[in-house]
Amino acid sequence: MPKARLIFRSKLIYPDGAIREMVLWQLPAASSDRPHGLKYRLYYGLEDGTCLVRYDKIRAEIDLAA
Repeated sequence: MPKARLIFRSKLIYPDGAIREMVLWQLPAASSDRPHGLKYRLYYGLEDGTCLVRYDKIRAEIDLAA
């Protein structure tokens, strides 16, 4: 079975140590749960490891810190 192809990856570490990471893959075929044929994730967290935002379309997981 063909694997997903990485089409974009960006990781930025800000001067205060916070991290922003975005990743995007093209799937070999669209499916009913991913009709656009993509999987992606977004992360933003602090230097100490505290996660403020995590959105992971790979596992349909959303975490938002209050």
